[in-house]
Amino acid sequence: MHEDELVLVRSFIVQTQLIASIERSMSEIKSAQATMKNVMVRCLEYMAYIANRELSVLKRELYRQGIRIDASEAGRYRYRCRGIDGVIGIGQDELKTEIAAKLARYMEGISGRFRGLQRAES
Repeated sequence: MHEDELVLVRSFIVQTQLIASIERSMSEIKSAQATMKNVMVRCLEYMAYIANRELSVLKRELYRQGIRIDASEAGRYRYRCRGIDGVIGIGQDELKTEIAAKLARYMEGISGRFRGLQRAES
């Protein structure tokens, strides 16, 4: 498997875990008694929307390249590429770091949208 294909598999795995994390957070916030609950849920919904759009792009590329990703066991993910089976491992710390970086990027997008709205209102 080529390096770019491994990057694609890894990106898919991180993206699916990111979406699961966003969904868990959204569920927790919805059931909480928080003053700004609606704002936080809206931000998470926006992040989920962007994350799912990115996941769709990754899925299309995996399909185009004939790569299938199967179940995982303890941070190890099985994949099949051009009829060859393989395993890729992603440590929990690595996964958390990559998810945190993506969440920070999404938050930049949200804050940028707010800044744009503020300028338009001025």
